[in-house]
Amino acid sequence: MKNIFILSYLLVFILLWGEEANAQKYSVQIAIKNYTNDTLIVGNYFGEKQIVKDTLFAKAKGKFVWDSEEQPEPGVYLLLLKPDNAFTQFIVDPKESKYTMEFDAKDLLNIKFKGSDENKNFYDYLLF
Repeated sequence: MKNIFILSYLLVFILLWGEEANAQKYSVQIAIKNYTNDTLIVGNYFGEKQIVKDTLFAKAKGKFVWDSEEQPEPGVYLLLLKPDNAFTQFIVDPKESKYTMEFDAKDLLNIKFKGSDENKNFYDYLLF
């Protein structure tokens, strides 16, 4: 009986530890040329409204990181550039948890993505 208890305890521990090890962190590296502000707003669409999800602060000039312990809800998100409130859009897909995006603040439709085929296809469609 004691062996069964120990075995079941070890099994539960291994399963829980395995789940924690498999948990993926969501991370988007963002590089923006010609952007001097140190703040970037991440938002998403909720019906006809845009909802602020996060505020990012520059790690270096034009370099931002959006990290989240949990995968954000799938959908179309936006990056709001201050102070003129220009924005660009990107897609959050549950199959893509780590990728980079690079663009020029003066050319918001020419975005380069690495690690996100969904966003590459989205911008190919927008530019068609």
